Amino acid sequence: MGGYLRVLARSAAAAAAVWTAYRADFLAALLGALVETAGRVAALFALVRAGVLDLAPDEGLVYLGVASIAIGFFRCVVGPNLVAFSERVWEGSLEFVLLRPKHPVFLLLVQTASPWGLPDLLAGAALLGLGHRALGAQAAVLGSLAIGPALLVAYLFAFLLALVGFFSVHVHNLVHLVTGLFAAGQYPVRAYALPVRVFLTFVVPVYGAVNLPAELALGRVGPAGLLGLWAGVAVFWLLTDRLFRLAVRAYASASG
Repeated sequence: MGGYLRVLARSAAAAAAVWTAYRADFLAALLGALVETAGRVAALFALVRAGVLDLAPDEGLVYLGVASIAIGFFRCVVGPNLVAFSERVWEGSLEFVLLRPKHPVFLLLVQTASPWGLPDLLAGAALLGLGHRALGAQAAVLGSLAIGPALLVAYLFAFLLALVGFFSVHVHNLVHLVTGLFAAGQYPVRAYALPVRVFLTFVVPVYGAVNLPAELALGRVGPAGLLGLWAGVAVFWLLTDRLFRLAVRAYASASG
C-alpha cells in the first residue's frame, strides 16, 4: 500500500509542477467555472420556482454541488488520464506501464492530472456547504463520505469505455460525452422521463455516482447506500481488471 501511495504522491507533485507554468490559464478557467456555476444555480432556482423540480432550494444545491464536484473530478483526473492512456496505446509505450511492478490499471488511472477542474471542485464544495446548512449533521457526513466511492465508480466506468483506446484514438470525444452524461446528475434522475431514468441508472451509473451521495446527505437513502457504493467500486474494479487484461492480450497478439 505504501508503494501505491508514493506513486500517487509523485504523480500529484509532477502535475503540480506543470500547473505552475500556466497560472494565467488557470485564472481564466476559474472565472469561466464561476460563470458556469452561477448559470447552473440560476437554472436550478428557476426550475424549483416553476415547480418542475420537487426540491427545496437547499436540497437542489446539494445535488448541484455533488454534480459540480463530479465534473471537476472528470476535468482534473479522468479526462487527462484517459487521453494519456489512449496516447500510450497509439505511441506503443504501454509496455513501460505493463512492465512496472505495480498494478497497470492503477498506474494508468493516476499517471497525470490537470488543474482545469479545480474551480469546479471548489465551486461544488461551496455549494455543498451552502446546501448542508439545512441538513442534519449525520446525514451530511454520510453524504460526504459517499462522494469518494461514487467518483471511483464513475472513473472506473469511464475507463471501461476508454478501453476502446486499444482500437481507436478518438478518446477526446468519449471524455466529453461521458462528462456530459454525468453532468445530468445535477438534477435528480427521477425528474427525467422513464426511459432516461432507466438509462442514467442501469446503463450509465449517473444515479449511483452523482445522485446517491446527494440523497444520502438528504437522508432519503439509508447507510446501506454507502455500502452499495463500495460494492459497486469492487465490481467495477474486477470488471475493469478483467477487460483490461483481455484487451492487452488482444493488443499484443495484433502487434505481434
